[in-house]
Amino acid sequence: LLNIMSRAPYNPAVDSIFSRRTDEMPRRRVHLSPRVGFTWDPSGDGRALLRGGIGVFTGRPPVAWLRSALTSYGIGIGVLRCGRLQSDRGLPPAFVPDYRAAPTECENGSGLTGAPRGDVDLLSRSLRMAQTLRASLAYERRLPGGLLASTEALITRNTSDFVFVNLNLEGPQGFDRNGRVLY
Repeated sequence: LLNIMSRAPYNPAVDSIFSRRTDEMPRRRVHLSPRVGFTWDPSGDGRALLRGGIGVFTGRPPVAWLRSALTSYGIGIGVLRCGRLQSDRGLPPAFVPDYRAAPTECENGSGLTGAPRGDVDLLSRSLRMAQTLRASLAYERRLPGGLLASTEALITRNTSDFVFVNLNLEGPQGFDRNGRVLY
């Protein structure tokens, strides 16, 4: 089950640049993983077995990949540096014990002028979990001396996978001296 309950705040600047909403999360989606297998004894004496199966295997992404869309929505972390050094903005303001009312200006009134820009991570509304279709077929034969010979074939095909797209990239911009593509 892919279900992200939280959402990032809406950032109109990101929407105007990329035409994507930061508060839009993937739709709730149920992923099925049906599987079936068989074992057949063609000779009926247990000396030879043919076994196999086919199924869909679903894997979820690391939670950090999904969580980054909730915390990286274009607003960065501002740093207010007040003190006595020349590089400081001014003397520190009076202490405020409530963290929700943290100061945004030094004593002289200079301070943060707006929210700093930050990274943006977006998730597609149609995001699906990674799914792989696998089929196997094996033949086992009991040999003299208690040995068991086995051969198996496994076929794997990805039916859906995760793709990362950097929306800032506009395509190749040239090549370096070794022929590698530069973006």
